Amino acid sequence: MTGRVHVLAKPPDHPRHQRCLKMLGARDTLVLTATALERLAHPEPLEGIQAGRILALTEAPENLTLPPGCTAVTHAAFVEQVLTTHQPIFW
Repeated sequence: MTGRVHVLAKPPDHPRHQRCLKMLGARDTLVLTATALERLAHPEPLEGIQAGRILALTEAPENLTLPPGCTAVTHAAFVEQVLTTHQPIFW
């Protein structure tokens, strides 16, 4: 994982949700938390997102239907893979 890690916890209609998406770069990782996962209900949920990697933070990955380009990650894996090696930006 290179670039910055953005952890998005705001719903799609929140101004900080939109600001976070505008700040993303091609090498960044976007992590969608429970509230931000509402975005996946949109017809084109990842359209326009410039992140190199998109993760959906969940404890039940088998219950999520994810669009192409989005990967489920459990809280334990998130702590192990991201929080221990990166300094995320929380939105």
